[in-house]
Amino acid sequence: MTNSAACPDQLLLSQFLDQELEEKENYRITRHLTHCPDCQAQIERLRHTDRLIRSQLPESPLPLPSLSPACPPLDGVVAYMQGSLPAPEAQQIEQHIQHCETCFTEAKEAARIAVFLKSPQTPPVPISVKTKVFTPWETSVSLPRLVLQMTAQGLRLIESYLIPPLLDVQEVFTPLATFRGGRTSSSAFSGERSSALTLRLQAGEVEMDVLAIPEHDGVAVRLTLFDAEHTALANRRIFIRQQGRAIFSAQTDEQGGLHVPRLDPGAYEVSCHEIHTAFQLELRP
Repeated sequence: MTNSAACPDQLLLSQFLDQELEEKENYRITRHLTHCPDCQAQIERLRHTDRLIRSQLPESPLPLPSLSPACPPLDGVVAYMQGSLPAPEAQQIEQHIQHCETCFTEAKEAARIAVFLKSPQTPPVPISVKTKVFTPWETSVSLPRLVLQMTAQGLRLIESYLIPPLLDVQEVFTPLATFRGGRTSSSAFSGERSSALTLRLQAGEVEMDVLAIPEHDGVAVRLTLFDAEHTALANRRIFIRQQGRAIFSAQTDEQGGLHVPRLDPGAYEVSCHEIHTAFQLELRP
């Protein structure tokens, strides 16, 4: 019988597949997989999703096609990614996703969110241990800080505290990609320019575009990384943490982009160790 308490979490399995772990940790997970059918099944699901995504990635950025009457409802796409559909219906949706960029994007985001929601909840850290861990950082220099406020009209930047590595922040006006909206549920990236906020962060030789769009009572975020020549930085792992705990982690796609699922109001740390860039993003209602 599998001991779920000893199973690695979803973030570790993702890093294991991306060959980002140190040799000792990689060896431990390899041994664990030899006798854990649950983790073997999870690894296979992640590999299947990765193969599906990579097989459909265009060589250059393409605009998403318009929604057609043949597209399945969003809840059908989510049920397919969760493996809860009957075989004939699942096969029909899989064939459709192979040729529909809009539904493929929804399937990819549904897979990321499902992996995040299935991550085991860690027990609370005792206050004495938390104090001991955080004390050495109390006298260190604060992270760069951006404060966004959600208003009736959308979002606005109300405060910015810039220190290295974040050297400059500009609000820019950029067109949004067209995503599905108005069917079974609304999409975060619905093409509503007036409600979106786009910030361009300058951090030494790296630029990061932050596209933030209100979604219900939270905010959906799209991060895009570029180098000094404005070349997309693909396959860079981004971490989103809250109160020192990682709540989301994924790699940028071939266009340097990464879609972060809806964030509730609060303070978050956004970091990318490979380019030595980190900043605090605070969302206020």
